[in-house]
Amino acid sequence: MKERVIYLDSSAIVKRYISEPGSDYVKSLYLSSYTGSVKLAFNAWNIGEVLGGP
Repeated sequence: MKERVIYLDSSAIVKRYISEPGSDYVKSLYLSSYTGSVKLAFNAWNIGEVLGGP
């Protein structure tokens, strides 16, 4: 079976920690990654964008 990889951009990473539209979906992706159903991926640049804020 082919592994499913989901790329998270900065706005999706923020949704994991801040409740806004789409947060429930992103949280479900994290739960799926805990069980090994999917693999989450992001870019190192996303960390700077999330920490830097607007």
